[in-house]
Parts: sequence; C-alpha cells; structure tokens
Amino acid sequence: MVGVVFNLAIWFGMHVLFSAGGVVNWFAAGLGLAAFAAMQWAKLGIITAILASGLLSLVRYLVF
Repeated sequence: MVGVVFNLAIWFGMHVLFSAGGVVNWFAAGLGLAAFAAMQWAKLGIITAILASGLLSLVRYLVF
C-alpha cells in the first residue's frame, strides 16, 4: 500500500512540475518548497498550507 501512495506522489509531482514539452513549472516548484518550509520550520498545519497554496495559485491564475 505504501508503494502505491509513493508511486502516485511521484507521478503527480512529475506531471505538475514538468509539462508535456519538458518545461519546468517554477511557480509550482517554489510554492511546494515554500509550503514545505512553512510546515517544517514555522509549524504551519497541513490544512492551512493547502488552503494558502490554493489561494496563491488562484490569485496567480486570475492575475496572469
């Protein structure tokens, strides 16, 4: 079961970070690193990190 979850995490990560043309999505990479840092060192909860990441992504989508 752990292998299935790990495989899905790798699959989704690769498809989020790299497009079909091989272009890196730097916004997603930076957002992921920022969320990790906020949860690891600022002790932010996972629900708060998910909601904040979603809100930032929505703002980026609406602005650009």
